[in-house]
Amino acid sequence: MQKEINILVVEEDPQAASVLEAALKLVGYRVWLAADPRQGLELLRSNVFPVVITELRSAQMNGIQFTNEVHKISRETNVLVV
Repeated sequence: MQKEINILVVEEDPQAASVLEAALKLVGYRVWLAADPRQGLELLRSNVFPVVITELRSAQMNGIQFTNEVHKISRETNVLVV
């Protein structure tokens, strides 16, 4: 039995988040959604995510700033900025 892998999607646009969630679930990932970078960082503090997908631009912080904050919490987490 394959172990489910958690992926965190940080996306402010609910429609884009829903599309990503559906595509990732279709291939077997467990998907968590965060509506903004701060919410994503809170989830990361209490869960293990090998992969985080985030947008380049956000009202709170850009993708590079978010990546830096993620790596302060978990150096092992891979961040995909789209």
